[in-house]
Amino acid sequence: MQASGIYALLVAVSLGCAGCLSPASVHPLQYPLLPDKYADPKAFAKPDPLEGVWHSLRVAPSTQITVTACERLNPLWWFGNADEPVAPPWYRPNGKMRTFLWHLRNPIHNFSHYVVGINDKESVRSGHYPRSLSNPNGGWAFAVSKYKHIRLPCVDYK
Repeated sequence: MQASGIYALLVAVSLGCAGCLSPASVHPLQYPLLPDKYADPKAFAKPDPLEGVWHSLRVAPSTQITVTACERLNPLWWFGNADEPVAPPWYRPNGKMRTFLWHLRNPIHNFSHYVVGINDKESVRSGHYPRSLSNPNGGWAFAVSKYKHIRLPCVDYK
């Protein structure tokens, strides 16, 4: 009896947080494009004039990798790193077992970026600092990544 009361309270709180209105679909082309730090480092290095004010930027897919449904459903693939399967030159340049340690650094990269994430989809990132995942001045940062009807929140403290 007591457990069902806790479940009912949990469901009520969840519904209260979710609301009744379904979110509208996002059309990314109506937002300015986030500069790519690799393709255009000068544009990315310029300060954001809206920094500290809630605004949105369109995020283009950061990779040209095509992920199949079979890969998304394969738990062994989740533990890989499709973006950088070999350790980059800056990571432990003379270290032993560089590539093995590189994979231990982020063990479920593919899962977080492609199975539950939207790294391979064009999306819209909204927040006070949408150009980065954290507040450049330190402290709390809140952001929301939007893809169609999906909203993925991000909370960071630096």
